[in-house]
Amino acid sequence: MDKKKFIVTGTMDVGYKCTIMATTEDEAWEIARNNDLEDWEQIDDGHDWTLENIYEEKIKYENLKGVKNEADIIFNKKPEKRT
Repeated sequence: MDKKKFIVTGTMDVGYKCTIMATTEDEAWEIARNNDLEDWEQIDDGHDWTLENIYEEKIKYENLKGVKNEADIIFNKKPEKRT
């Protein structure tokens, strides 16, 4: 049986930290949730790989529902073939 080429995509978590001045943890959490990214400091180079999707390389985007480019495949569930 001939082998096929598959594209497997994944994401990696990257750790960040932000120092917040607040009265309680709940208040600090709320402030952090609404804070700009510029206030956060990257603290590692990545961890926790998650495999997201797999598709055969020969699949053409125009043959897939709702897929316009590779990012649509990478960040969504396995695409359905158009009928």
